[in-house]
Amino acid sequence: METSSVKIQIGDFDRERWVSVDALVDTGAFMTAVPGSVLHDLGIAPAGTRRVRFADSNEARDMEIGYAWVRLEGKEAISQVLFNDEGTQPIIGWFGLDGLFLEFDPDTQGFASKIGLLPSFWPVSE
Repeated sequence: METSSVKIQIGDFDRERWVSVDALVDTGAFMTAVPGSVLHDLGIAPAGTRRVRFADSNEARDMEIGYAWVRLEGKEAISQVLFNDEGTQPIIGWFGLDGLFLEFDPDTQGFASKIGLLPSFWPVSE
């Protein structure tokens, strides 16, 4: 797991309003997580709840998730975001980075473009 801090932007669904946040890049984390007030201020509504377990605890709890635009390194993608507790540092995990076609380079503490990977399917014969 590699971590570093980076400025990302979170945008509303229409990409009209954006907020910059200092996020922890955590390649051991799955999701992008932002304090709920940031998402609510952008008008992003929860789309449901998911059971989440934090890495520092065995306790799992139901938390709201929604969808927001994430911008990093000049790339934008719609991403699933977790409405995290107030006072927590925003996090962008590997799922968010994959959606932006970016990978974190621990040696340079920077990002590199990533080539997308699609599964190969055998032709279906009739």
